[in-house]
Amino acid sequence: METKILVVDDHELLLDSLEIILRDVSDDLQILKANTCKSASDIILNETELSLVLLDLNLPDAHGINLLLDLTNRYPLLPIVILSSSEDRIEMHQCLNNGALGFIPKTSPAKTIVHAVRLVLSGGIYIPEELLSDDNDTLAAQSKLQLTPRQIEVLKLLISGVSNKEIATTLGCAEATIKTHITAVLKGLGVANRTQAVLAAQKLGYFSNRTYPSQ
Repeated sequence: METKILVVDDHELLLDSLEIILRDVSDDLQILKANTCKSASDIILNETELSLVLLDLNLPDAHGINLLLDLTNRYPLLPIVILSSSEDRIEMHQCLNNGALGFIPKTSPAKTIVHAVRLVLSGGIYIPEELLSDDNDTLAAQSKLQLTPRQIEVLKLLISGVSNKEIATTLGCAEATIKTHITAVLKGLGVANRTQAVLAAQKLGYFSNRTYPSQ
């Protein structure tokens, strides 16, 4: 099946560079390009089989987190990854907590961009190096999670970016059972979705094995 990626940025040179870089993502890849929010929305509306949107937050007709919120609200099933010149941790957290499945600083090397896009296409979430090394206050103490050993296993697999079906196969459980475990994991971490769970788990030290390297 063809992989279609929409790259949204108002810098023509960057669009051309990304088109070259992203060729390594897949052998069967189609790159679509837009330089405004409106043109991106028109493409999304007409391209029903888009695989992923690589989005800059600073566009001529839209800006910042409101742009992301607008797109995630209108197209909740479409994976969106932010590619930004910003390396502000607060903005990274805001994007990941509001629907983005990855945040890639524009200073990242080409292989990091390819890795991040491949990860999200495979069902994972890309966390940038800047957040992996963040040593701010933890969201909760690990001892207070009150998760069972099986739920901890599910959490670790969740962090690695695999699907519910793959987790079920790995652990030898029914997929419905895995969904129950994931609900318990989210409750234990005090979060509402997978992206927030990854961030919370990172704070609690579950990234010590570098599950999400940035390059």
